Amino acid sequence: MADKKKPRPKATSAKTPKRRWLLLRGLAREVRHWGEFPALLQKAFPKDEVHCLDLPGAGVHFDKACPVGLGKMREHVRNEWRALGEGSADDVILGLSLGGMVAMDWAREYPKEFGTVVLINSSASALSPPWKRLQPQALKLFLQVARSRDPLTKEKRIAGLTNARKLSAAELKERVSFYDDRPISLQNTLRQLYSAVSFPAPEFDPKTHLIVVRGLGDKLCDPDCSEKLARHYRATLQTHPTAGHDLPVDEPRWLVERLKENL
Repeated sequence: MADKKKPRPKATSAKTPKRRWLLLRGLAREVRHWGEFPALLQKAFPKDEVHCLDLPGAGVHFDKACPVGLGKMREHVRNEWRALGEGSADDVILGLSLGGMVAMDWAREYPKEFGTVVLINSSASALSPPWKRLQPQALKLFLQVARSRDPLTKEKRIAGLTNARKLSAAELKERVSFYDDRPISLQNTLRQLYSAVSFPAPEFDPKTHLIVVRGLGDKLCDPDCSEKLARHYRATLQTHPTAGHDLPVDEPRWLVERLKENL
């Protein structure tokens, strides 16, 4: 009598990590300042994971001194990022302004950790002069904000500089509430600013997919800075005709659509 054939074991394969997104805000801002953008991004890429982390000295780290230097800031965020789990070669880092500088520095130092780098209204000292990276009217307003003791006055002035659209009373009230539990100090703001001032234009691995996004209504950082980045790195340049420096808040849906097209 013939032996019965034993069933073959099912083939097993290693589980492919999900693509993850890391979102980094800019100077003196925290994860709650993203508004609805992270949720819209998650909806557009339902199979991915979207994470927002604060830069040192801001948000959940408001009560700790921000280290001076992009490298130290990068390592602080990287430790938190790696604690979130296993990454993949397709991971995306998206940085706004100072967050974009941290993203560039990260991609230079650890080229295999992100397949795509998205820079929004960012700049580099080797490509753009100081008066374009921080326009004169922006510096003047920055000093006014630093002297102001009223959170609502601060936020109105910041919104007037960073947003092309007028924020609603509810949005301003929400931003004021951020000061109650996570107020960023002037010292940490200056430490972040100092770290950004001398940031050069790092070289990337040629395999890195770089996307540069700018708003022509940016009153803080001259839109020409983004064009210089795109030209230097031969990157994709996406331009919104009216959005301000805080483009993800001004035009979150437009930004998500551009990311879908490029990814």
